[in-house]
Amino acid sequence: MILAQRTPYLFFLGYKYFQISVSRTYTLNNFMDDLRNIYRSAGRLGQGIVFIFTDNDIKDDQFLEYLNNVLSSGEVSGLITREEMDETLSELSVKMKKEYPKRLLTNENLLNYYRERLRKNLHIVLCFSPDNRKFRERALKFPALVSGCTIDWFYRWPLDALIDVSNVYLNRFDILVTSNTIKKNLIEIMADIHDDVSRICENYYDKFRRRTYVTPKSFLSFINAFKLYYQKQREYFEKEKQKMKTGVQKLFEAAEQVQKITQELITKEKDMAIANMEAEKVR
Repeated sequence: MILAQRTPYLFFLGYKYFQISVSRTYTLNNFMDDLRNIYRSAGRLGQGIVFIFTDNDIKDDQFLEYLNNVLSSGEVSGLITREEMDETLSELSVKMKKEYPKRLLTNENLLNYYRERLRKNLHIVLCFSPDNRKFRERALKFPALVSGCTIDWFYRWPLDALIDVSNVYLNRFDILVTSNTIKKNLIEIMADIHDDVSRICENYYDKFRRRTYVTPKSFLSFINAFKLYYQKQREYFEKEKQKMKTGVQKLFEAAEQVQKITQELITKEKDMAIANMEAEKVR
């Protein structure tokens, strides 16, 4: 599931994507610095930016508290100093006057204009899994993570869609088959296997009340794993085939040599027999 704030067509609009780099030394101060840079880019410079935040980025729940404030009011306490805000509003006064000539240059109007630019240029994409045990707790503790976003649910793909996707990935894949029917059956059985696993996951939940998710990404990984395994096995059997071919060739060469040696022995036996007869005559 993705909790997204105004995400359509952002890629086509040329928005920049940003995601924090969580490490062992990444602290709340680093998060504040990143958030401050995002605000500066979106509000002050007017650059379109998409902030992606996932489950794995939650090193501290205070990260979510700040994001909750961003989504609910747009203001984060202590994020921007008074001096920096005054400098930003002073810089935006020229832009606001050019964009809204009839609007009065007051601090309140400038602040609203700054917030409008933030709302227009900053987009937040929260990638959270509902399977996470802390998901419900965080949603209750920080309500704007849900109420301030548009929720995109990823539902199970129908069998026809799975077959179409499988066809795209496997139709042009080099497979040694005797007919197109076999390749078609392979494409369909890949989709059938994934669809069966999805149904088994539902039965597993009904029986044990535990969720196991099989996503479209799992299906793509399944297809790629098959392609890699097939390629690996094909290379293995090609090597074995070459070894067997070389071995058979050596056997034929050895048979020819044996036949040649046999002929030479027969000839030499005849020569020896003649030599023995001549030796008997001498006696």
